[in-house]
Amino acid sequence: MASVYTHIQVVAIDQASQLPEDRPGNVDWRRHDVNLGLEQYHGQYDVVHVRCIGAGITSYRGLLEEASKCLKPGGLAIFIEGDFDLFDEGQQKILEPAGETNPDGCYLQKWMQGLFHL
Repeated sequence: MASVYTHIQVVAIDQASQLPEDRPGNVDWRRHDVNLGLEQYHGQYDVVHVRCIGAGITSYRGLLEEASKCLKPGGLAIFIEGDFDLFDEGQQKILEPAGETNPDGCYLQKWMQGLFHL
C-alpha cells in the first residue's frame, strides 16, 4: 500500500524483531504484539488492513473487535485470512497431523501446522 500510494502515511504493526530494510519512506514500523490489545491506536485510522496473522492470534474475534476500534467513523476494515487445515476427501473431518503418537496421521498436515504455527 505504501509503495502504490506514496502520498499516504502507513503505520505497520508487527511483532517481528527485524524490520524490512527496503521499506518505503512513508511507513512507520511499530513493534507490538496485537494479542496485548490496540488501545493506543483506537479511533485513529481511515483503513485498517489485517492479513494472514491468524496462526499467532490468541482470540481472532478479539482481534476483529480491537482492530475495528482503531477506525475513525466511516473507516474501512479489511481482514484477509486463510484456513490452513486439511480435510478428508468428504470435507467432513480435519486430518490429524502425523507424529509419534499418531503414526498413521497426515504428514502434510503436520508440515502445514508447523509452517503456520511458528
